[in-house]
Amino acid sequence: MKKRTWIFAGFLAGLIFFIASWIGGTNFLMGGTIHSGDLIDQYISFFAYFQHTLLHDFSSISFSFSNGLGGNTAGNWGYYLLSPFNLIALLFPTKFLPQALYIIILLKVMVASASFCWMSQKLHHLADPWAISLAVAYALSSYVITYIGNLMWLDAIAFLPLLVVFVVQLSKGSFSFPYIWLLAITIVANYYTAFMVCSFLIGFFIYQSYLNYSNWKNLLRNSL
Repeated sequence: MKKRTWIFAGFLAGLIFFIASWIGGTNFLMGGTIHSGDLIDQYISFFAYFQHTLLHDFSSISFSFSNGLGGNTAGNWGYYLLSPFNLIALLFPTKFLPQALYIIILLKVMVASASFCWMSQKLHHLADPWAISLAVAYALSSYVITYIGNLMWLDAIAFLPLLVVFVVQLSKGSFSFPYIWLLAITIVANYYTAFMVCSFLIGFFIYQSYLNYSNWKNLLRNSL
């Protein structure tokens, strides 16, 4: 496996997404806008609150008058604001939040492509052209394009290929702490998509255990 193949896959998916969104008028960096989802109506306000809390008034992390008529913000943090990608928004002035959110979406698309390429070569040793093509197709799937306006749902797409690699290793008795950390980040980033990811990983682990079954003792140990 060539070390830079996954980097190229990520860059290519990002470039295609950038050009396609520019042509389609949804590229904030080129004067476009995204009408799908709640990006304009809700996310800009949430991320402005995110910036204000972390940079100016940390005491408002649990309560904010900007939350409707005033209320607890734990739900907003848990559903919208805890993705590690969101820290990028802190680098931009509030007036440039649309551009910041577009960059976050673009990076998630690139990470999704890079992680899928790495997974396909790690598990199946695919030739570079096949690995890159499948990775770009995965990162630019209809799900991603449809839900780019709900950017917190894209973390699961970005991290899932890496989690699959770790689960394959688990089914063979190889435990790793990065799996725990990555799964925790996926759950914290958005519990809604993480629930579906966790459900899939359980079924996938059972399937992999069946493929790698040697005896009941090893199966029980790996399952634990």
